[in-house]
Amino acid sequence: MSELIIEHNLDDEELQKAIVSLVKETGLSDEIEKSLKAEKTCQPREPRHPAMRELYRQFKSLYGESTQWAINYIDGILSIKANRSLEKAVKLDRPLTSDEIGRIQQAIRDRFGFISAQMQSIDFQPSPEVLKRWKELGFLDKNVTAKAFAVAIPAKKKLVQNAFLFGRLYQAVEKGKSFDDVLKLALDMPLTKPDTYAIAVAEQQTGNYISALGDGLSKEFGQMAVTRNREVIRKMAIEYHGHELTREDGKLVDTWQGFSQQLANKFQDHERDWDRIAFSELRDAQGQGQAMGLLEDFGPEQLVYKMPLATACAQCIYLYTNPDGKPKLFKIGEMLRYGNNIGRKPYPVRGGVVDLDRRLDGADTLKPVAGQVHPWCECSGPYAYTGYEHWAEQE
Repeated sequence: MSELIIEHNLDDEELQKAIVSLVKETGLSDEIEKSLKAEKTCQPREPRHPAMRELYRQFKSLYGESTQWAINYIDGILSIKANRSLEKAVKLDRPLTSDEIGRIQQAIRDRFGFISAQMQSIDFQPSPEVLKRWKELGFLDKNVTAKAFAVAIPAKKKLVQNAFLFGRLYQAVEKGKSFDDVLKLALDMPLTKPDTYAIAVAEQQTGNYISALGDGLSKEFGQMAVTRNREVIRKMAIEYHGHELTREDGKLVDTWQGFSQQLANKFQDHERDWDRIAFSELRDAQGQGQAMGLLEDFGPEQLVYKMPLATACAQCIYLYTNPDGKPKLFKIGEMLRYGNNIGRKPYPVRGGVVDLDRRLDGADTLKPVAGQVHPWCECSGPYAYTGYEHWAEQE
């Protein structure tokens, strides 16, 4: 089969819009969606645009660094020195004490709490107790004060803030400028008071998700430790009654072998949760930033639209497109007033399309928001409506 070559003078954004509209107008959406879904790789996915993709990867690297830190920290508590001169570490042969379990649980919470705090762009001051623990765990230099904490974190590390600002610079992001170019523009961009507050709320929301994940992992570690303690005691009892249990000065039994691997597996179980936080919160902040930029440039009455992908779910297709496949128009002020969809319910779906007749419980349903409709949503926009779009009705 020969390769089809099509010449055009459209940029990436215009080409994407044209292809999506053409697919819908020709009635090929279902066939293309089935084909793409058949080849679709499993989650996690990455944002399509290079600059946002780099932010996402930075977010993910924080998780990898934190999980490895937690594993190393727990290894340090589980290990004792068998020979002071050789500094050879071996595993404990006794159950963990309540104090040891508590220390590890607090350390896990602190590690994720530290990531959450780093996200905050408005000057964040940890309490003296938290600051002391962070220093003892090696997260901060001993000389950092609570007041200087925000200054100690580079602006380029404020990932949620930068995603919001990237949205303000969406044309640069859409047209493929490098991550460093867009980041430089973002860091130099002046912020309005509404921008500052919007960023703070997005960061707080992300921070809550991160802290909750840390709390969950801390609780799960406690359950794992209790289970392993029971195994240690059972083995000790069997060895005692079999006259095989050594004294404290005898050879140690490596009863905690593999515990760190168990913990690593547990963190891997939660990688998908972290991927969802990273992807969804950064993309949502980008969409909110894009909308705030349109509001500032054109005012609340400006008409805007969003473009679902060909593989979009029934919820997004219903919210953002008309029955003929053309984008719905919204006032940017109206779209921003919807806020986000946290706590709202999806519409019932029948045969791959929204069925309004089946929503009988009166629940607050999903709204056409500026950010993400749902986790992993990749609908693009909002974009300012000009009336010259190829799908617009020309008067």
